[in-house]
Amino acid sequence: MKKFFALIFLFSLLSAQDITLEKKIKENNNTIIQEEAKIFKNWLIKNINEITPDFLNVSPIDSLIKFKIGYDTQTNKITSSLNARLILPSYEKSATKVKLNTGTTKSYKLRITPIIRMYKRRITPILKNSFTFKNDFLIKEMIFNETLYYYFIFNEYKEITSLSFKKFLTMNNLMLKLSKTYYSTQKSNLFYLFGLYFYTQQKRYITTYGFEISGERKKLPFIYSYKIFTTYRHLIFNNKFAFIDITPYLQSSKDWQYRIKPFLSVSFNVRF
Repeated sequence: MKKFFALIFLFSLLSAQDITLEKKIKENNNTIIQEEAKIFKNWLIKNINEITPDFLNVSPIDSLIKFKIGYDTQTNKITSSLNARLILPSYEKSATKVKLNTGTTKSYKLRITPIIRMYKRRITPILKNSFTFKNDFLIKEMIFNETLYYYFIFNEYKEITSLSFKKFLTMNNLMLKLSKTYYSTQKSNLFYLFGLYFYTQQKRYITTYGFEISGERKKLPFIYSYKIFTTYRHLIFNNKFAFIDITPYLQSSKDWQYRIKPFLSVSFNVRF
């Protein structure tokens, strides 16, 4: 078994180029349709700009290595975490339709990615299925994503559904996001979040101003917690893999009879 995983790891490291299996382009009645099927051979260092916070990504992004050490005044503790996973070559089927007379672009993408990681203290194969629909029309952008992680050994799964709207109110850097998360181990529960974010980005840093409403099915009322925050993320060591996060925030929760409390979170992170 160890030799099998070693061979898979070596294959993943040596496979740096993507493979196009199929590509079709058709034009009809001022409409261009492009269909494509590819295999992405995920490289050891992924070409992802980690300056973008997770809550601004509609589709969940998996990093090979994710390390975090930080302090939060809400818990008054220093915490650290290290997650590692092996991301194997993935298959993607996509279609894009562009209407030349209206400037509307619609795209569909299905991506299947095998992953191996430690889960519940066991090396576990995971299958990630991600479907994305994007509708882009000049002054507005809508993205829907449905992602499912299936854990083979434990016969469990996690489902994440997200819907985002950008480029509305004539502002490209304003984003509205709705998401829900379901765990098969908590069959009668459901976690949901509504967020409104405004962000400004430079080459080495990004500042985000956000307002979030969250809750879960098992806890009443429907809106269980409010949060207003500012997150400042700055890349360090002249690379895109290490950064610091500084997040002052105000939070109100039913647990505190909806009293508003100020907190501060600071962390050092490494991802690739």
